[in-house]
Amino acid sequence: MDSDDDFPGEYQAQISPGSEPTSVPFLSDGDGDGDGEQGSVSPSVEASTGDENEHLVRTGSASRGKVFATDGERSSTFKSLLGGRRTQRQTAKVDHDQRTLGSAQGYQTVDDIEVTVCDPQKVDNYVLYVVKTKTTRSETFEKTEYVVKRRYTDFVWLREKLEAAFPAHLLPPMPEKQSLQRWTHFTPSFLVARQRGLNKFLQRIASHPVLSFTEGFFQFLTFADEKLPELRKETSGLFNRIGDSLRTSVASMLLKHPNAQFANTSEYIEKLREQLGEVKKIEQSIVEEHTELLASMKQLSMALQGWLKVDSDLTPTLTETTLSIDKQIRSLEGSLAGTDPAILQPLREYYLYTDSVKQVLKRRDTIQMEYELVVDDLAKKQEDLENARSAGQQDKVKVLETQVRELGQQVERKSDAVDVANADLQAELDRWHSYKRMDMREVFTDVSERHISYHQKCQEALREMIQQLETEDDDDDDET
Repeated sequence: MDSDDDFPGEYQAQISPGSEPTSVPFLSDGDGDGDGEQGSVSPSVEASTGDENEHLVRTGSASRGKVFATDGERSSTFKSLLGGRRTQRQTAKVDHDQRTLGSAQGYQTVDDIEVTVCDPQKVDNYVLYVVKTKTTRSETFEKTEYVVKRRYTDFVWLREKLEAAFPAHLLPPMPEKQSLQRWTHFTPSFLVARQRGLNKFLQRIASHPVLSFTEGFFQFLTFADEKLPELRKETSGLFNRIGDSLRTSVASMLLKHPNAQFANTSEYIEKLREQLGEVKKIEQSIVEEHTELLASMKQLSMALQGWLKVDSDLTPTLTETTLSIDKQIRSLEGSLAGTDPAILQPLREYYLYTDSVKQVLKRRDTIQMEYELVVDDLAKKQEDLENARSAGQQDKVKVLETQVRELGQQVERKSDAVDVANADLQAELDRWHSYKRMDMREVFTDVSERHISYHQKCQEALREMIQQLETEDDDDDDET
């Protein structure tokens, strides 16, 4: 994506804060891999009047009658959806107060796509996951239901495609490709954990008011199993991973004027990552302790059964005690079975989210670094121009005047790109914090309820055992 061509001056996107996000046209990821003719426009798309209350209307390229936005339009589109950027490119001012979507109350999400990842199937040396989609978004999807099979690398392709198209947006993290213990790579427990992570990844995208409208997401959900690998090969040169990695790794160090707000975010993320790692480690230790307790309780049950065989005098006592322990075993097994999806998986996701935040902060710094480099280049050319004028070098003056004019235009575009990236990223972070609050509240509420249920079942089993033993004791007294 050529950053110099971002945010074309002739484009102006507006959307009213209360409008339905489903009216937003289908967004292209900018690689021109749609099946339609480039540059064509759906007949239903009308020219924008610039009215703030109108839905987003744009020109672009079409595929299957759906409208795809250009690179510059994509970034402006997201800011429009977040209710903020309503300025001319020349001023490039962002009205942050108008962004009403950064909170849990105001942030628009969509719920017209229901996606589920299930049934991991080992095939040779890789795993296929079934992806089921149900949707009511008729302006984008030709059918209401789709079922496809995708490899882990297909999910990676989707994320990289979105990252290339939306560099200042926080994308949900991918679950780890491999377990820390390589011999558990294809074990059922690892595959189920990865399946849950991939499922959450797609659900985050499906609920996003912009990412869910992208061409790449549409292709991922609908393309035939044999067609998506072909598309992946065709677009393999789209992502210059090495070059991008080098640029983003040095961008923060090269900034002359770091953004204080995002610098604070970076510090917060480092601390959050450390604390999440500590909590995750302790929770895992608790699970291991409970697993050992479960094994010990099973051994105790077997030992009591063995005792029962050799001591008939204690038959009632040993029988009731064993039954009580077996009930507690089943309760503990149920509690342990729900621990991973209830708390460990969310903790893993947000731990991985810290990496995603750090990556998007670096990509934002790269956009600012490119702006600062052009500003420096312009200052140098302006100095050269003044020197040439003083020396009466008219030919050189003409060349430098052209260069200064072109660099000035680049500075405007780069400045606009920085403003939009800042607004986009802050809105995404606001959204992420909102989700984090809701998710963690749900996680610890669920865990507390599970603990209460487990202990109540154990208490019930013990009370039943005591009642039975007291009944047997009364019977013995009567016989005496």
